[in-house]
Amino acid sequence: EYDKAKEHLGKSLAIWKEIGDRSLEAFCYETLGSVYRSVREYDKAKEHLKKSLAITKEIGDKNREASCYANLGVVYESVGEYDNAREYHEKALVINKETGDRNEEAFCYASLGSVYESVGEYDKAREHLEKSLVINKEIGDSSLEAFCYVILGSVYQSVGEYDKAEEHHRKSLAITKEIGDKNREASCYANLGVVYKSAGEYDNAREHLEKSLVINKEIGDRNGEAFCYINLGTVYRSVREYDKAKEHLRKSL
Repeated sequence: EYDKAKEHLGKSLAIWKEIGDRSLEAFCYETLGSVYRSVREYDKAKEHLKKSLAITKEIGDKNREASCYANLGVVYESVGEYDNAREYHEKALVINKETGDRNEEAFCYASLGSVYESVGEYDKAREHLEKSLVINKEIGDSSLEAFCYVILGSVYQSVGEYDKAEEHHRKSLAITKEIGDKNREASCYANLGVVYKSAGEYDNAREHLEKSLVINKEIGDRNGEAFCYINLGTVYRSVREYDKAKEHLRKSL
């Protein structure tokens, strides 16, 4: 409930500024940055995260400084500024290793793996994701473990290793179903659908994309819904069902 979140954080921020609590002021800015990132207002997200970062550096809060760097990395990755994303994730990683925060260290490795996957540096992507996986298994972070598997699945898919891609997406799917993460479950089905499409297994592709579509409609994920329609459209095109292809592509459009 992002509007309510913004409203309450704004009220809190006004009080912290009035009484001079710099640490909680930084907390509000960082959380507002996360809210704006969630609603894809990336310029506002950057603005608030940078305000938080300036305060955390001033008061010497290394943990929040690392958190701000990591969040900025995610924002820059979301807008396709991969060099900036990598720079911020690496800054966060240095601090997290210094402070011994294994959870955040694992997050940084996973995020860097995602950035490297996005720019086609697949060996580096795999290296960083596997480092994250080692830590996630050690500390028991199932959600981040599932994220690593899904990105590794995309890496293997990109290099045409479809069996390994399927294996990693299925590992992610098993975890997401276990922890009840509907967003990522939908993403796993969609990714498996794309793998099957790439391998020419069109019935399997359709089945998995349709499962993803059902969940995306249920949870109101319009981006995920559009992704499914466009891939179903290309599946129908591949099997020469052109009317269905047009129908699904128009829905995506």
